[in-house]
Amino acid sequence: MNRPQQSEPKVQDEVEQFIASANSIVISTISQDGCPDTGVAPFAMLDEHFVILVSELSAHTKNLMAGRAVSALIMADDNRAANAFARPRLSLQMSATEIPRDDAKFARLVDALRNRHGETVELLVSLPDFHAFALTPRQIRWISGFAKTYISENGELANFRAYKAKSG
Repeated sequence: MNRPQQSEPKVQDEVEQFIASANSIVISTISQDGCPDTGVAPFAMLDEHFVILVSELSAHTKNLMAGRAVSALIMADDNRAANAFARPRLSLQMSATEIPRDDAKFARLVDALRNRHGETVELLVSLPDFHAFALTPRQIRWISGFAKTYISENGELANFRAYKAKSG
């Protein structure tokens, strides 16, 4: 069993730099009949939310629209990882909120995505099957290497605690 311990002060900066270096987030949801659905989407940060723009043609989008649970993963590229077993990654348990097009937050979300991913965002926004979501972390697990696992139980980037395997 794992036990929380005091976090190293650099963890928040390390996680924020890792998020800034990534372009995509892997999203896993559960379908109505209990089957897992996984997809990938470009993301941006808006306040404390990961924001995405996804097509309802994707199974995971339908699950998000139905308010089902969301798990997400951001991982380092294979070519940036010195060892595949110690590949840096951020695992998130999240809640999803759809942002309607007539909501004031929608324009901010589109701006954040456009600033990060370019003009393709304008094309996607013009398509009626694309929906915007704010994904809010509930729990974050940061794995930066062997025996370097940190967790934020409340989903805040400023609240990581080191986790060590309990011996015995």
